[in-house]
Amino acid sequence: MGLVNKIIQEVIIMVKSKYKIGDRVIINGKDWIVDEIRMRYGREWTYGLIHETKDGKMENLAMETGSLEKLMK
Repeated sequence: MGLVNKIIQEVIIMVKSKYKIGDRVIINGKDWIVDEIRMRYGREWTYGLIHETKDGKMENLAMETGSLEKLMK
């Protein structure tokens, strides 16, 4: 049952979230990739974002939908 529940949860995320895993977003002139999507507090989508710096290090950032949309304007 654990695998079935995980698949169902992933399908719900794909259908209901505004952004998808692998989507590229630009924040302050930097390319960020959506790496993870979670439902937080049962009512808001939170996105895990990653960015590779010029020296090859990975930066991580988590942000909810409203904040992400405001930064992208």
